[in-house]
Amino acid sequence: MLYLNKQSNNLDKLIIYNISGKAILSKNLNSALSKETIDVSSISEGFYFVEVIKGSSKHISKIIISK
Repeated sequence: MLYLNKQSNNLDKLIIYNISGKAILSKNLNSALSKETIDVSSISEGFYFVEVIKGSSKHISKIIISK
């Protein structure tokens, strides 16, 4: 599971990319929630990039999925 603790409730979308840059999961975020849980159980272990979009702003972080 990926837990997203939103400091700002105005986040629009979360996209997870594999190391090759291919989008493997995309989720529209509920702006009414301050915390969200993203199920990543179907994603293989490894390094990924998470892009969080808020309007025209984007933030990308690297994550490691392990089981």
